[in-house]
Amino acid sequence: MKRRLLGAFVGFATFVVVGACTSGQSNQANELVGTASAAIDLAPTNALCIQIQVTGTTTATRTLDVSPLTSTTFFLDGLPLGEDTFSASAYGSTCVDGGPPSSAPTWLGNPVAATVVASPPVNVTLQMHPTADAGLDAGSALIGLNFPAPNAGCAPVITEYTVPSSAAPLNGPYHLTVGPDGNIWFGNDSGGDIDSLTTTGAAFQQFPAAPDGGRSDPQFITLGPDGKLWFTDTSDSSIGVFSPSTGSVTEFAAGIPAYAITAGPDGNLWFVTESGVGLISPTGGASSIQLFTEPASDAGSPGPARLTSGSDGNVWFTDATRDVLYSISPTGGAASIRSFAMPFTPVGITSGPDGDLWFVGSSGSTGYVGTMNPSTGPASLRTFAVPSAGAGPIEIASGPDGNLWFTERTTNKIGVISPTGGSLREFPILAGSAYPTAIILGPDGNLWFTEANAAIYEGGLGEGRVANITPYAVCPDAGAVTTPVTVSPDGGASTRIGFALESGPTGDAE
Repeated sequence: MKRRLLGAFVGFATFVVVGACTSGQSNQANELVGTASAAIDLAPTNALCIQIQVTGTTTATRTLDVSPLTSTTFFLDGLPLGEDTFSASAYGSTCVDGGPPSSAPTWLGNPVAATVVASPPVNVTLQMHPTADAGLDAGSALIGLNFPAPNAGCAPVITEYTVPSSAAPLNGPYHLTVGPDGNIWFGNDSGGDIDSLTTTGAAFQQFPAAPDGGRSDPQFITLGPDGKLWFTDTSDSSIGVFSPSTGSVTEFAAGIPAYAITAGPDGNLWFVTESGVGLISPTGGASSIQLFTEPASDAGSPGPARLTSGSDGNVWFTDATRDVLYSISPTGGAASIRSFAMPFTPVGITSGPDGDLWFVGSSGSTGYVGTMNPSTGPASLRTFAVPSAGAGPIEIASGPDGNLWFTERTTNKIGVISPTGGSLREFPILAGSAYPTAIILGPDGNLWFTEANAAIYEGGLGEGRVANITPYAVCPDAGAVTTPVTVSPDGGASTRIGFALESGPTGDAE
């Protein structure tokens, strides 16, 4: 980004900080420091020597000559991590012996304090003011210092795998999980299959989800404590269990449509229904099914949406129609259901790496990410607006980088937010109308998500895909690149690989 202000010094400097260890010239051995690169654009004629200083547990200074009205890139290393103070000055003559000239500076920046960490980003802006030696009556400029996460400026890589259609031309992967074999497993509710894909994309496998060969609509799926895959079948209001080792399927009538399902903290499988939540024992079958309804004032369709096990030992679930979070004690039954008012309607929910609950949803056309400690409730609530209007965030998962990653169903993007909330970024998906839905952390360190394809859910026909995103993996030379690659799994599905370009501004806490 370039701006010109009254002919003044314009310096938008983008810094990339990477945590590293060093023992050189430091009072503490193995002190963590950062390395930065900076770009100064269009320096004016009275700014020939630039000095930037970062002071914390140590002091890092870099002085360099710049050419007027040109752009200069330089490196600054040894930045101390922690509480730092940033300052800058510019001089009307060239630098002397690696330092500033003896003359007074023509530009000075007001010192700014900031906490520097390896990740997430911290944004620092220095307001530059001309001094009496600048020869200017007025004018100012900004030096913007942006500290992205490691390898920012490098693009995440998104790889997409087209699901072979067992019920041509429909296939609708919806939810997914990691199986006992380390593969990615998902319910294909349009094809009526339980499908798997290796993390290398080498092969798909597809198994009928109906035990009698009839109709089945498997949507949500999870790995149970028994090493089998448990799923919900909306075609007949049943809970199914699939054995990856034998391919066998058994279904148990739940008596009410069930949707999201997950392994609970008590060793049972928990699921949401149209009116509340339920559980089934992995060994007890249909006779062990218990159903718990929401309070009568909250009951209604479509009702509960997603659920997760909280760090407090309770099961937490959302309701797609209300600005509420619910919790239930595994031993307390319906009487233990508690509700917590939220400022938006949460849909997807997970327990984050910090032990807090993280959830996504919307209020009107604005998407939100929210988080709170399950033990303290709304007293610890924080919310962050998603930059893209009408994002429709629907599911969220912890990433290998300690951040939270989520799907934006209607804007065709994958979002990521740091646990501190200091950074919220979005990455467009290569394919149009991908309709990204579920997202999980895979055993390969990638985030895996489904592209259910909006056309299927809008009454048309289309292809569904399973995709992954590798956080900050490579640095493309320029732009987004899509490289078609052909693999030969069962069905000969195709693969697309590309670099995801970042879009949208940084999100702010509400």
